[in-house]
Amino acid sequence: MRGFYQLEVGLDMGWTSFRYEVRDEADRRIERGGEESTPAGLRRVLAKYQGKERVRVSYEAGTQMYWVDEVVKGMGMESYPFHAASFALIVKSRNKTDKKDAETIARAAVKEILPAKIVVAEESEELREKYRRRSGIEATNAQLKRVLKIGRLRVRRLTRVRHAVTLKALGWNIRQAVRARKA
Repeated sequence: MRGFYQLEVGLDMGWTSFRYEVRDEADRRIERGGEESTPAGLRRVLAKYQGKERVRVSYEAGTQMYWVDEVVKGMGMESYPFHAASFALIVKSRNKTDKKDAETIARAAVKEILPAKIVVAEESEELREKYRRRSGIEATNAQLKRVLKIGRLRVRRLTRVRHAVTLKALGWNIRQAVRARKA
């Protein structure tokens, strides 16, 4: 059913901002950019396309998928959340950026090769709990990247990366222990 949607919007949601890319049914880029991760920010981006028919917004399922789903459906567009882990084009990508992920999602939507859609239901407490735990892990990883500068390691190969991260984490734990002892 390729070409059913007039426009495909790919979103890569982050904690404070998100990246987006809009493509037409011929896979031509219409627009790309970034905006704050709030309902108002998403509405600003999607408002330009609200009058169009057959607009689908695709994004990785996560803790923000509930409000994203509500905003997208409220603007008369189709919401298409999917599990990121089941999307090999993003999971196995070597040079991940939010901009590239949004582009990959939009292009995959045009080509109809996205993973299966998740049904977002308010009563799905099990799914909410699953993503609550995931958000805690993501927050911890983001803090490690920010504080320990893990995102900018100057080593390659898995064993060297593990060694560098272990030493950085050990240093951080010692620092925290000293700080706690002083208090």
